[in-house]
Amino acid sequence: MHSNNEKEVFQALCDAVHVDKDLADMLQSTDPIRLVELTRANEMLIKYKVDLASLGDVASDWRETDWRGRQGSFPTALQLVEHCLVWRKRKKEQRKELDAPDRIAWWKKEGLTVEQADQIIWDAEKARDPTFGRLSATVSGFAW
Repeated sequence: MHSNNEKEVFQALCDAVHVDKDLADMLQSTDPIRLVELTRANEMLIKYKVDLASLGDVASDWRETDWRGRQGSFPTALQLVEHCLVWRKRKKEQRKELDAPDRIAWWKKEGLTVEQADQIIWDAEKARDPTFGRLSATVSGFAW
């Protein structure tokens, strides 16, 4: 989280779990246990420095991957926080995978520039298909 205050975090949390801010205010008097859950989740988001911009993506991911989400439910505040940490870990692992030496593009391994790689690909395609790269459109009777 980038210097977000507690109110910003709480609002982002309410948005992500589809709890209207007015409903959260009402919960203060009618359902204090649910408000405690929102407050605890808010504190955890701050503690674990969760990026608020990712909350919508995390909530969408939860709805796609969790069986309750696939049935149309939205995550509870604590489920969302838990999924934030799982999602962040998964993203880090995916990033490590992409940065692994065996995932480096062939042309980088060969020490080539992007332009050199493009030329090699272009030459290979042209050798395979002699018409590769030619424009063959006819507009108003004119061949290009």
